[in-house]
Amino acid sequence: VQANKLQPMSKITAQIIEQTKAYVFDILDKDLSKACVFHSWDHTMDVYNNSMIIGTESDFSIDDLNALAMSALFHDIGYVETYGGHEEVSVLMAKDYLAGLEIDPIYIERVVEAIEATKVPQSPKNLISKALCDADLMHLAKPDYFERMELLREEWKLTGRADLSETDFHQQSIVFFNFHTFHTKYGRKVLAVKKEAILNQIKAVLNV
Repeated sequence: VQANKLQPMSKITAQIIEQTKAYVFDILDKDLSKACVFHSWDHTMDVYNNSMIIGTESDFSIDDLNALAMSALFHDIGYVETYGGHEEVSVLMAKDYLAGLEIDPIYIERVVEAIEATKVPQSPKNLISKALCDADLMHLAKPDYFERMELLREEWKLTGRADLSETDFHQQSIVFFNFHTFHTKYGRKVLAVKKEAILNQIKAVLNV
């Protein structure tokens, strides 16, 4: 009797990514606290789009680009269960979902590593993780930075993390800007320049 051949595990495909968008949207729409006015579906899609820019600019293979896309979609889904330590929940939910699709463990591990690396202070150890970390904080270099950060300040207040005045928030932001560095070549070459311009705007608001 001929032994059954082992079926090859699946890769993350464009079709799987599209169905995952719907899956993640449904979970966030149903279970995410209304207090999460910054870490919302809009933020998830913003990070997804950012990651595709960075991955493309970094000449990622299609497999790495798809793994990056998947990690972006799942990176903040853990907020449906907890605010602090949400990354661990995001990892568990991503692993369960991808295992259910019989995705090759190699790709699951790439997604897991990237999500874990986004925990501040960020600790990316490979190109996919570096790309996701930069995509997650790309708002530091965007023209609508102040509008986005007002949402984050409101979220901190609503969730009980912190109740900061605009001045206090901006002062903390300066500390964070000076602490933070982008990890990818694109981040260091393109985003860092724009981030420096935003930092100067923050200093101007504070007259420092």
